[in-house]
Amino acid sequence: MGLLRMVRFQSLCLALLASLGLSTGASELVTTISTGQGSCTNGERLTIWVNILNPGSAPADHDFAKKLRAILASGDQKVPFDLSLTAPAGPGVRPVAPGSFVRVPYEFIVPARAAGTIFVTVTDAQHSAVSLTVTAPQQLPPMFSRVAKAAPAPQSDDPEQPRLVFDPNDYFRRHFFGYDPVYFIAGAEAPTAKFQFSFRYRTIDVGDTGLGWLAERISYATNIYFAYTQVSLWDLAAPSAPFLDTSYKPEIHYWWQNVTRADRDARFHLDLQGGYQHESNGKEPPDSKSINMLYLQPTLFLGDRDRFHLSLGVRAWVYILDLTDNPDIADYRGHFDVRATLGWPDHVQLSALGRVGDGFDHGSAMLDLTYPLFGTSGRGLSLYLHAQYFTGYGESLLEYNRRSDAIRFGFSIYR
Repeated sequence: MGLLRMVRFQSLCLALLASLGLSTGASELVTTISTGQGSCTNGERLTIWVNILNPGSAPADHDFAKKLRAILASGDQKVPFDLSLTAPAGPGVRPVAPGSFVRVPYEFIVPARAAGTIFVTVTDAQHSAVSLTVTAPQQLPPMFSRVAKAAPAPQSDDPEQPRLVFDPNDYFRRHFFGYDPVYFIAGAEAPTAKFQFSFRYRTIDVGDTGLGWLAERISYATNIYFAYTQVSLWDLAAPSAPFLDTSYKPEIHYWWQNVTRADRDARFHLDLQGGYQHESNGKEPPDSKSINMLYLQPTLFLGDRDRFHLSLGVRAWVYILDLTDNPDIADYRGHFDVRATLGWPDHVQLSALGRVGDGFDHGSAMLDLTYPLFGTSGRGLSLYLHAQYFTGYGESLLEYNRRSDAIRFGFSIYR
């Protein structure tokens, strides 16, 4: 039966016991907890329903607190934490009619280190617990979903309960993620080699030790990221194998995943990202080049993101600050690009990036084809065969106004 029908059935049974004189008292309320799902993933926001049943024959009041003390148990490990009230009416005293019940939602973030079967018990409902199966997420964490407000988990004075300690490995997993592809490829045309390194850093913590002062008050702050990408063109065939050019691209952006709040198995998802990016090549004049821009990028996902799907994104930007180093760069890079990826997360993927200059007589296109060598199950080395074709203007920031064509092959470790 459904969750609501089950709770009503429990309340009717308790009311029947009360009428027979078997309840512990007319004014004593019974607290139970429940959840509408049996499984979850690390870092997921989860709702726990607190049900207050009145099995007596007289009305009674219950004071719903803003936060409830709870225990999360896994094996012989127990960790205290707080559930946060999310009911629109907020905290306060509410009446519970005789033979009836009132239920309100509380939320918490599933700890990043939780795995397997966990049990959640509320202090006021010691004889009622919910069990959940925690599985690893199929993709990187909701780097862009709304995060529930939750208080930091206080340290317990109970010697039988382990104290939370700082774990550098866990901190790294919660904060650092892939961003643009990471690869090394080479070809016959100069510059022969090209490699790219990129990562994204979550600035506000979302771990099992709490969200912190800022995230507790502004939950959307957990969607703010710092990112860094570096692209180098390396002429291995030339004497002394010099680097032709390197672009350094730090940025700060806001990434909101699943704007439509669709279910995981839905065939339509929309992400939204926007921010500020700087790009420069670090050279002395006259070879020094740099741009600054504000951008906005919606990305549409069609199909199952865990299986075959298409992602389509359009990034639009405006140039800001000084363009003295390259005043006509908009003629070659324009003000928007289109990014598309087609394929499977654990199989072959084809990605395309295209842009057109302001005059529509300049532009560029880049195709990337990747194939996993050892799968993506996490059991071994994550390595992909990588083929790339570039044609058009601006493969390097130094030579943004020169046309080039290149085919390169190599490997990537993130795509």
